[in-house]
Amino acid sequence: MTAAQYWTIPEKMIDPFAAHANLLNACQQMEQLLPCQVQFVHIKGHQDNGYPMVLTQLAWLNIKVDLAAKAHIDMLQKGKAAYQILNEAWLLEIKG
Repeated sequence: MTAAQYWTIPEKMIDPFAAHANLLNACQQMEQLLPCQVQFVHIKGHQDNGYPMVLTQLAWLNIKVDLAAKAHIDMLQKGKAAYQILNEAWLLEIKG
């Protein structure tokens, strides 16, 4: 059973007042649009805070995505164009 099928069972519907309901709903909608099976995996956030540690590949990907999201929000707030450089931890920013 796919997640979309699971989530469409009436007793398994996403409570709109539950934590992260908007994110779960977006995942459900994306899965229905994709022509392949999807497996959702929860990645604990903020693993890059504190002392250095060994992290999984998914944890590192989560850190990179967080940085890109923060840069995008910053760009929108400042009215700048910023582009993530592939496989780099920095951005190209165009002011103007």
